[in-house]
Amino acid sequence: MKEETNSRDEFLAFLNIYERNRLRSLARHIGHLPHFGFAFRYHNRDGADLMYRGQKLGQVRRLDETIAFDPPLRRRAEPWLSDDVFDEWVSGADNRKMTRALPELA
Repeated sequence: MKEETNSRDEFLAFLNIYERNRLRSLARHIGHLPHFGFAFRYHNRDGADLMYRGQKLGQVRRLDETIAFDPPLRRRAEPWLSDDVFDEWVSGADNRKMTRALPELA
């Protein structure tokens, strides 16, 4: 989904702050233990790939005057550069990856 945003510098600053303050503290819980490993891999000044222990889960890019999320977000009324929106996107990307990794039931 694409949505209007502020300047490229504000977008990149938000990504950096979100990664430092939120993303790196998120974990998958396997059994009773947290498994950390979420991070951004930045692409020039266009955006970042969402990574978990070296595997790409999704991407976010600033294209012209919009932000493009993969996987896409549902349309929301709140600002796009917010922790809640990015938390939802990270969760959706991680769920998509985990669902694809599950074996097919016969």
